Amino acid sequence: SSGINAEYGHACGSATDAVIQQCITHNAALVSSPCCYGKIVNFSVVEYPQSKLIRREVSTFPQFMEIARLADHESDNEEYMKCIDIDRLEALRDVGYSFLEIRKLKPPTCSPKNNLLVAHR
Repeated sequence: SSGINAEYGHACGSATDAVIQQCITHNAALVSSPCCYGKIVNFSVVEYPQSKLIRREVSTFPQFMEIARLADHESDNEEYMKCIDIDRLEALRDVGYSFLEIRKLKPPTCSPKNNLLVAHR
């Protein structure tokens, strides 16, 4: 055993997804505060959208990136952020994680992107 049982990250763009991949690799719990949704980039470790659920509605990377861009730049961006974060959590469900939540950092004014992803097996 590596001794890793949880990973935390305040991670911009695809860095959140790299943290998630590390959690999967190490069978670790996740606590992550994603930000800069528009900085998601296609990289070899992750294919976007990540989850089976979101792939049913958003089938291409350009479509996914439009949602990510709106999550960063629309004044009413909560639903776009939620879509990206649901994709992340559902990708964890796809590999066996069973506890999945989107929580909020407090106070809500601490960050314009104040989602907190929590997951464990």
